Amino acid sequence: MMMEQQKSLRRRRRKKDIDLINDNDDAIAKMIADMRLAAREDREKNAERQPATKKISMLPVVMTQLRKADLQAAFVEANVLSVLTDWLAPMPDKSLPSIQIRKAILTLLFQLRIDDQSRLKESGIGKAVMYLYKHPRELRDHKTLAGRIINAWARPIFNLQTDYKNVTKEEREEKDVETAAMRRNREEATPNNEENLLKPGDPGWCYRARVPQAASVAYIARPKWSSEVDMSHKVKKNQGRLDKYMKQQGTSKTAMNKNKNKRAVEFSIEGTKMPL
Repeated sequence: MMMEQQKSLRRRRRKKDIDLINDNDDAIAKMIADMRLAAREDREKNAERQPATKKISMLPVVMTQLRKADLQAAFVEANVLSVLTDWLAPMPDKSLPSIQIRKAILTLLFQLRIDDQSRLKESGIGKAVMYLYKHPRELRDHKTLAGRIINAWARPIFNLQTDYKNVTKEEREEKDVETAAMRRNREEATPNNEENLLKPGDPGWCYRARVPQAASVAYIARPKWSSEVDMSHKVKKNQGRLDKYMKQQGTSKTAMNKNKNKRAVEFSIEGTKMPL
């Protein structure tokens, strides 16, 4: 009887989870449709030179749903990136969207995990982020965040899986050896040009200007550090009691030395200007 009760509870939980997933899908589809409608209405209002406030009014509710970690994958599958592209796109009068919208969406895109790179290409979100990155009136903080987003998205697209900030010394040495081997194989595959082997004075040498060629040498021998001093942090000099006192009084050692060298009474060799 206890086993039957456990089985019935599992069936109820499974059915409840399925209903919850279906409800989430319906809610996600409805919210994406509302976001598309809001973007369209704002563009129409802007074309008519009227205040476009539909997106900014929906922003708190939209960000609350998009920040939920368990629903982000479902939002990406429902093609929410294309809607975010419409929200980041410039208005018909070439003006940027609201600063709150740009900040919230860029922060979300930086935290959003996208496993399928085809979603980025289909939605066009990369072009919208790049437009903000190159726009002359965009804020510096937003440009920095947009650049980090582009860098994170471009590495998988161009098969650049290595982030050199987190690479260890051994991995760098292995990468150098692989690069040197690839260059060596490329040099062996290309035939030697006889003109490049000639030197001044050899028959057939022509005295003319030549285009400088790139060096085919791979530098893999890294020199050892001659100093182990950490230069990243400056060491502040400890101030004594005299220095602290002079700082409080607004005087310095140079000013005191000048005052020491001054005489109380200035003498004149000619005998004029004598303080009598």
